[in-house]
Amino acid sequence: MTGVAVSKRRLEEILPDAARDFDAFYQQRSGATAAGSILEAAVDGKGIPMVKSCGPQPSARLTKGQKANKKRRATVATVFTRAPCVRTPQQVIESLFPTSRPTAGEAPPPPRPQNKRVWASLLKGKTAVIEEVADRDGPPRSLAIHDAPGLDRR
Repeated sequence: MTGVAVSKRRLEEILPDAARDFDAFYQQRSGATAAGSILEAAVDGKGIPMVKSCGPQPSARLTKGQKANKKRRATVATVFTRAPCVRTPQQVIESLFPTSRPTAGEAPPPPRPQNKRVWASLLKGKTAVIEEVADRDGPPRSLAIHDAPGLDRR
């Protein structure tokens, strides 16, 4: 991007210092006024395979129940505001049961997210990330819970 080449070793030294200020950056960041009247939030978990730094260990075969690599759970969250998308009952039915292919320009696009923040953590547990989402803009004005398979385990 800037034309400067940085070695892998130097990046490994720099990144922990840069990541240390991640939470402080978002805490001091000015809370922009909510442009949309709908506050949306989502949280999901994903298993991340952890690679051992000492390299592959030679072994003949894995025993029963032994895994090739261990995983840690990363919890990903997003919070944003959006203006309501007003539709007629006919538009809702058409979106659920389409009878024809939509043409370009037929329907206006839905409102875009505003004041969007996306973050992930391997260090914080899922409960801590969910509490961060809940504390983002005070008590929720409305709440929708979606089933996230795998997030309740562990």
